[in-house]
Amino acid sequence: MKFLVIIGDSTKPVICEDPITFQELAMVTRQRFSLKNTDEVKFKYWDEEWEAFVDLEDCSLLQDRSKLQVILSQDTAQQTAPPHVAAEPRPSASEAPAELLLSKHTYVPPLLTPESTPVPLTSKPDWPDIFSISVACLPNQLKVALEQKVDLGKPNQRSLRGLFLSAVVDQALMYTNYPDKLQRLQMAKAIIRQWPHLKSKWGAPTDGWMACIIDKLKNRRRGMHLCNTLRRKTASDTSSPAAQGAKRRKEMPSHLNLEPNVLAGEDETSRERMVAEMRKEMRKVEGQRDENKLKSLLERTFAFRREILNTGGTLIQIMEEYPALFTQEGFIQEYEELTNSSSTMREFYRNTFQKCTRILELGRAKLEKLYRTNTQSNALKKEKLAKIINNMNTAIEEERTFEDPSKKVAYHQAVAGAMMLPLLLGEESLSFVQEYPESASLEDVTSGPVTPYVAAVGPVQTTSLFYLIIVNKKVLSVYEFIDAIALSIMSFYIFWLQYPKTSYCTYKYIQMEILKRPGVEDGHLPTKLLTLMKNSQ
Repeated sequence: MKFLVIIGDSTKPVICEDPITFQELAMVTRQRFSLKNTDEVKFKYWDEEWEAFVDLEDCSLLQDRSKLQVILSQDTAQQTAPPHVAAEPRPSASEAPAELLLSKHTYVPPLLTPESTPVPLTSKPDWPDIFSISVACLPNQLKVALEQKVDLGKPNQRSLRGLFLSAVVDQALMYTNYPDKLQRLQMAKAIIRQWPHLKSKWGAPTDGWMACIIDKLKNRRRGMHLCNTLRRKTASDTSSPAAQGAKRRKEMPSHLNLEPNVLAGEDETSRERMVAEMRKEMRKVEGQRDENKLKSLLERTFAFRREILNTGGTLIQIMEEYPALFTQEGFIQEYEELTNSSSTMREFYRNTFQKCTRILELGRAKLEKLYRTNTQSNALKKEKLAKIINNMNTAIEEERTFEDPSKKVAYHQAVAGAMMLPLLLGEESLSFVQEYPESASLEDVTSGPVTPYVAAVGPVQTTSLFYLIIVNKKVLSVYEFIDAIALSIMSFYIFWLQYPKTSYCTYKYIQMEILKRPGVEDGHLPTKLLTLMKNSQ
């Protein structure tokens, strides 16, 4: 049986033979994470019903591919760190640089080094077994009111209630930006335990505070967006994958980074229920999933995903919570919802065949001109153009054996035209499309730039396997080149990312001429881009 084991910021798969015992599970975990035999470990498993990690008391409860969380002793926890991050004590808020403080109670360490994993951007301690509210963090006027047993639930105490909730939520955000249902319940119980006079006058004692906590968490996360943006701008390590991957799009209209209101009747509780349903459906074998249900769940959780992006959320977080998004159908649905468009792929294919065929003609003319001039400075470009045309001719020749090769011929011509785009614009293609041998490992194909790019496993003209790579993570497997290019440029919109400088004009041409999204918000476009757009009419 296979499990996903989490210790602090480190996550690894672990394999055990059935039947499972605590001793065997602990032994395998110690070996996988290089822990000492003397280290005491406590296991928790993810309970779908409670949507939280629950103490593991019986190994027979475990199912294949379960998610486990390991709690170590205090000494061990300080010694244990993921392989790419040295275990260092967390500095206090007073020691932290001013530009790295999100609030007076929350410290965010500097961005990780280029060799480190780009997500998550912050390092936070595990949620405590017993959540409590530090009285020292409360404003003086609030301390006095609580000592005098002022009822903060009354309408005339709205100001003090807001201060109180802010203090409670700030302390929760020190552990996680998204407390689950059980953690929010612990927050509400801490309020009642420490100040019994604050029990709700209606329903359960914690009901009123639970609703207030959910609202305050959402408002707090929205407010953190500006702080996260400022932190990214002041980070000096611009070569870090996290820093590069977080760059926001300058060329996208601001209204496309929308954060719509959640649908009527939906809240944080219903969001968690829908996330659990989505995960459960995606665990089914492809072909047995209820696609209509997944489509509905994506539609109903769209506003929540935009909130994650606008509050400094990470790609891994979105992948874990909304796995249905990371399918070809999910990407297309998200893009069309974001841009209020339809029939995107049909239009993209039609425009690709039309424009890239014309690009191919321009590329051939360019190659003839290079052969006539035959200068050393143009040797590399001439070699690359000739290789694209030769590969296209070879692929077309192979198609001649079929009865009706005309459609495939047009496809290969469109692929060749697309591959010529960076060359005609004087840009590199590594941040656009990269070819890898069929023997390449997943580690090989994900070692490129952090911005989205297409990895072709085999020759672009003949392979039937393409990966969409984002922040050095494989997020999609695609089987047609044109599909891969379409999903690649959609990802810049979905995750509100900036085009890489080395392929800016290439992506801009595809955006304006093939995807048919306007680019006038950029102001002045590069002359070489305007020239190619004019010549390819």
